[in-house]
This record gives sequence, structure tokens and C-alpha cells, in this order.
Amino acid sequence: MKYLIYTSTRKCSRDELRDIYETSRDFNAKKNITGILLYSDKKFIQYLEGEELDLYHLFFDKISKDDRHKRVQLMSFEDHHKRYFPDWSMGEKTVTDGQIAMFDTFKEKKKKKLKDMVGIDLETQMLMDIWRD
Repeated sequence: MKYLIYTSTRKCSRDELRDIYETSRDFNAKKNITGILLYSDKKFIQYLEGEELDLYHLFFDKISKDDRHKRVQLMSFEDHHKRYFPDWSMGEKTVTDGQIAMFDTFKEKKKKKLKDMVGIDLETQMLMDIWRD
């Protein structure tokens, strides 16, 4: 199993956002993909977990080609040993642009060091903290 995290600039209305959520929730349930979508007025950040090929095709064939996203940036695509959001085919939450922007400041070395120390990467931990907040 793998997980991926991406960020993008949001180019859609609230109605389109609702459509993204509903379509994604249904698709993810069929593919046994779980995760969360965090969004602000300007940005998306999404955490997804599932089988490698399913995540690969979802990200590269669907998400990265969707016109409602601009500046799509893959932050992580790594091995994963347990699901952090097993009950969410698509959880969703409104957050601030500042909460999303913090992900742009990570350095690979810092992420790896924390993952080695505590067994979870910093991005995943921060997403879980935002989700629980």
C-alpha cells in the first residue's frame, strides 16, 4: 500500500467543489482508496492512501489533468503500512491558506529525519493534526 499527498491551486466554485467531493467519494470507495481533502478559498491539499497502481492512475490520469486544479504539485508518494483514514473514502474540511502553505516550506531532509525518528512523515502528521483540530 502507498499514500500520496498533493497540493494545487483551486480554480472552481463551491458547486464544483461539491461535485469533486461527491465524484471522488464514489470513485474512491470503488477502488478502496481512503483519505481527506482539505481546501481553502485558493488551495487544495489532499492525502490519499491505497494500492500503488490505483493511486498512480488517479493522480496522473485524473487529478493532474483536471482543469479545476492549477499548479498541481505531488508532495509525497511513498510506501505505507497502515491506513490513517480507513473510514473515509473522502473526508473533507475547510482550512486556511496558511495551513496549506506550510507544506510548501518542507525540506526533504527534515521530512526523512522525522520519519526515521517517529515512523511517520511530517506531512502526514500535520494533516492528521489539522483534520482533528
